[in-house]
Amino acid sequence: MDCSRDTDMKRGKRAAQGHITAGGFTLIEVMIVVAIIAILIAVALPPFVDWRNNLGYRQTARGMTAMLREAKSRAITRNRQQMVVFKPNSSSYSLLQGDRAYNTQETGWTSEQTQTIPANSTIRSGGGTSLANVSMQFNPNGTVRLFDRKGAPSDGTITVNEGTAVLYEISMTQSGMLTTKKK
Repeated sequence: MDCSRDTDMKRGKRAAQGHITAGGFTLIEVMIVVAIIAILIAVALPPFVDWRNNLGYRQTARGMTAMLREAKSRAITRNRQQMVVFKPNSSSYSLLQGDRAYNTQETGWTSEQTQTIPANSTIRSGGGTSLANVSMQFNPNGTVRLFDRKGAPSDGTITVNEGTAVLYEISMTQSGMLTTKKK
């Protein structure tokens, strides 16, 4: 007997008994799949949002560190003072170039570049609590002068914060050693 003819006969017998089934999914099966997907999204979304925010804070800290390294390198290679000024009130920091190797006067600084902090980050000086501007002045011999906007010595610490919580701490010593720590 022909195999295809045998299969047709079985189909005909099932059709006569009312056992024809249609392909596809029932509404209940689709609802269960949708519910499982919703649960997976609800579980995965909060860690993803946290990861995304942390990425922004990390990029801010890296950008600040990169500008400090750039200023030190420029001071040595160009034989001109360089200064990075952190301005917590305006959520920005700037790289300035002096007009001399040493003792650049107040009017002798020209702005080279300015960066703005992303909206979800804040910067602070003084261990994460102060809104005072902090300047880090790099000399051609590799040393650094750390001071606030009034010219008083500074601890050389800038923080990247989320609200009041310190997330990253960037410290510069007078000898030019730079450290970045995640808190």
